[in-house]
Amino acid sequence: MSSVPTIHRALASGFLALAFAGFFFAGLGAYGVATYTPHEMIGSALMVVAALLAVLAIVGRREARQASLVLVVLMLVQVLLGVVGEEVGALGGLHALNALLVLVAAYQAMRGLPLRFPEP
Repeated sequence: MSSVPTIHRALASGFLALAFAGFFFAGLGAYGVATYTPHEMIGSALMVVAALLAVLAIVGRREARQASLVLVVLMLVQVLLGVVGEEVGALGGLHALNALLVLVAAYQAMRGLPLRFPEP
């Protein structure tokens, strides 16, 4: 087995774990237990990891390429929604919904499967 797929799979698993931690810290911020700083720091780290996942998928894990590239796009949208959501509340709500899509894309990237809707 090539090391690139192994590294990609491990990094995607780490991405998911870190994303769940991001949800936890967002909850702490929402209930006033803590500031949003840890959540924001995790989001920044996730953006970097998503970019690394895309590079690794392009270099050596073809089956994860689509989900990894979609993950990068969703993370860019996530950052944008987080920034703009501070001014426009509805976009802040979309930040939370987009985070769920981020989890799906990361999970599919980890599994090396494309993002598809089931056929009716």
